[in-house]
Amino acid sequence: MLDANLAPDEAKLEYLAKAASGRQTILDLVQRNDPLEVTEIIDRFKLEEMLDSNEQDNDFIGSFLYYFGMLTLAGERETGERLLTIPNLVIRGLYVAHLRKRLLPLGTDQDEGRRRARELYAEGRIEPLCRFVEKKLFCVFKNRDYRWMNEFSLRMAFLTLLHNDLLYMIDTEEEIERGYADLVMIVRPDMRRFSILDIVLEFKYVGLKEAGLTAEEARSLEAGEVRALPAVEKAFSSARKQLSRYAQGLHDKYGEMLRLRTFAVVSLGFERILGEEAGRRE
Repeated sequence: MLDANLAPDEAKLEYLAKAASGRQTILDLVQRNDPLEVTEIIDRFKLEEMLDSNEQDNDFIGSFLYYFGMLTLAGERETGERLLTIPNLVIRGLYVAHLRKRLLPLGTDQDEGRRRARELYAEGRIEPLCRFVEKKLFCVFKNRDYRWMNEFSLRMAFLTLLHNDLLYMIDTEEEIERGYADLVMIVRPDMRRFSILDIVLEFKYVGLKEAGLTAEEARSLEAGEVRALPAVEKAFSSARKQLSRYAQGLHDKYGEMLRLRTFAVVSLGFERILGEEAGRRE
């Protein structure tokens, strides 16, 4: 749970997010888990840089976040660049909460997003959440300010809605059985008294070109027609195989305490999205 003392930090994120470069940096830090690379950590911020977002490069953004405790020094490359990462899960939660508000500025949409997330982790229903992402978030991720449109952005959309560090230990790209699961949600030990599920999601992105469709054609298809596309079925098949391995690995790690459901989610461009339950261990 985020402490009220972190409110000023949220204001700093809001300040950086006014610039396209700042928005992209925040997105990349959360959804890719990659460090932010800077040539130097500056200790003085020029007034013109503070006022003009066009002057804010990675060195400015990284140093700004570093000096306010929202990034930490994780190491250096052999070529001398410094690597900055999110320091802990509390700060990571702050980043995710900030992104959720930017992606869903209306309180009514945020409330609906929470309801759709609850339908997944309490009832095991993935389709309502898929419909919500398709309707409310895909239009944002098609914005030209964002340079990636693939599994990363699909995972980011779901992470912003599902992130709940009160109930769950949440990880992205967790290594399981020699693979990396896209999104793993394990119920915290002290929260197992509630009727909620352990969740693993695997995301696949099928480009419109790969499917041989235009955006308009993709939007006009019925759900069954989308699922029947060879490229979409291939993506589901691949996700099912991965999820089967991840389920076994998590069962070996956590044992009979798990109430595990695994889900495959496939996006057709940023026009359509389908989800299915791939398996369960309860």
